[in-house]
Amino acid sequence: MPIAILGWGSLVKEPRGLPVEGAWQPDGPNLWIEFSRISTKGKRARCLTLVLDERRGTEVTTLHVPSSRTQLPQAIADLQEREGTNPDDIGFCEVAAGRYASTALGRHPKSCERIRAWARQKGFDAVIWTALSPRFKDAIGIPFTPAAALDYLNGLPAVTKELALQYIHSAPEQTMTAFRRLLLKETTREPAAPNNPV
Repeated sequence: MPIAILGWGSLVKEPRGLPVEGAWQPDGPNLWIEFSRISTKGKRARCLTLVLDERRGTEVTTLHVPSSRTQLPQAIADLQEREGTNPDDIGFCEVAAGRYASTALGRHPKSCERIRAWARQKGFDAVIWTALSPRFKDAIGIPFTPAAALDYLNGLPAVTKELALQYIHSAPEQTMTAFRRLLLKETTREPAAPNNPV
């Protein structure tokens, strides 16, 4: 069965041995994506990371690549290993049956429907993706907004902030979320001209 893997963040540039066929293609389904998760482990602990977020996310066109696997359980296991997550954090859709991973369906039901419709058009029998939940308010106690995320980023220790910025800037160019637009606007803003005495 042809199986598509969806990506919108570090997975695209850092597959880390994920078995795929060919190159990532830029015409995946339009999904709601945002930097609304704060990582808790690994070298990116405390960094903002991208997740599917139907409440706060921006619609972006995701990327996709065919898995080298032809059996869905193997493809799911591959992605789980690459992401270092629990099995419940990998979303899947079996297109013909209309069957979804229950956790993914609970976290982002509109995205599941879009993924299935897209897969039908593209001729994939199944699709898999990383289905982590947003975790901003849970981590720091305030709701996610682009401005709140920018304040959080600017308050990080220098080394952590640099890692966070590397992750943000390495995301595919088409993953242009509201937070990323705000960050780019802030970093390209010209400093105010000094007041020169007359």
